[in-house]
Amino acid sequence: MFKNTRNILIVLLFFNLQAMGQTELNFQDIDSVTYGYYMAGDWKNLIEAGNIGLNNGFDYKFLRERIGYAYFITGDYVSSLRYFGKAYEFDSHDQFTLSYLYFSNLNVGRKETAGYYLSRMSPEQRELYSIDPSRAFESIDIELGTEITSTDQRSNPLYYRFGIRSAILPRVSLYQSLSGYNQSGIIEYPSLDYDFRIKQIEYYGLISISLLSHINLKTAYHFLHSDFSSSITYSHLGYAGISASIGSSDIGVDLSLIDNSQYVTKQAGLKATYRLPGRRNINFTGGVTLMNQQDSSMLIYSGRAGISVSRKVALSADFTYGYQNYYNDFDGMYVYNSIDPTTFRTGITAYYFLNNNITMWFNTGYETKEYFENRNYSYYQISLLGGLQWRF
Repeated sequence: MFKNTRNILIVLLFFNLQAMGQTELNFQDIDSVTYGYYMAGDWKNLIEAGNIGLNNGFDYKFLRERIGYAYFITGDYVSSLRYFGKAYEFDSHDQFTLSYLYFSNLNVGRKETAGYYLSRMSPEQRELYSIDPSRAFESIDIELGTEITSTDQRSNPLYYRFGIRSAILPRVSLYQSLSGYNQSGIIEYPSLDYDFRIKQIEYYGLISISLLSHINLKTAYHFLHSDFSSSITYSHLGYAGISASIGSSDIGVDLSLIDNSQYVTKQAGLKATYRLPGRRNINFTGGVTLMNQQDSSMLIYSGRAGISVSRKVALSADFTYGYQNYYNDFDGMYVYNSIDPTTFRTGITAYYFLNNNITMWFNTGYETKEYFENRNYSYYQISLLGGLQWRF
């Protein structure tokens, strides 16, 4: 009975607040109404009443926190970041604000930025949420994939990868992976046919550092051991990137270099991401990359769009256009150096969040590839890739 009476009083206060919006409001009205909605868990009316207060010049830490928390609970993490960001400007030591800046950044994919706010949380606050800032094994992930080729001159390749992420410090993480790739086929020259088999083993290591609240640095090393029918090639990739988070947008630049016995491939890229507010977490990413290889330069264009279908399911679609011989993406983790260069690829990925610890994904895509022996001809591949991440 007390709960029903309280809810009725809150509703009456809100209607009174709206009526006074055309005349006069005071701090007590705003604070009592929004606090009442907060305690009642009425997130929709809390957001509406809180914004009425802000629009009438009442702006303070607790009001920003209440609105930010309401957006977080309803799944609008972009808006939650905006309000908690303002609360942080009022008090950069408030543990409640720091906690939800951490969680909101995690939910929009800003893991490095989340680490910055984790570093400012007190040991008691981390213990409250069961967060261990330093772990040798933060998560593991596996990927398995194959591709269905449209030509009988190439076998269906097999790809696999196993990765481990470690939290060295709240602001510093290390990701390492081992992967492999196998394919066989026939190269048809005018005077002979050459049977080939490719076996490739790779090691990848990435260090991510949160320098400031909105500035992140990444550096990586990628080693590739390629066995092309007993002809061995060693490739070494060095990568460095820096990104800045500005409101709901991210912008980053990166540089990389791949050196092997054949030639040196240089790559410089610019990428920007924009997130729309709302429960669907809609986001768009566009990028352009300049590659230089054997004294030739080329541009590669890429794009990605994502949406949360529900709390359990998210979708992401992407494309990459350009001559992708020894092209790398995802911070240098994926290197496209198969015998036949890719000129266009697109795909869609479905993510399923089984629980707070396990995420599964499945990707299917389409690729156009040029023959190694004759670039005037091409074929296509349908890719199938599945993966799983387990967070400890």
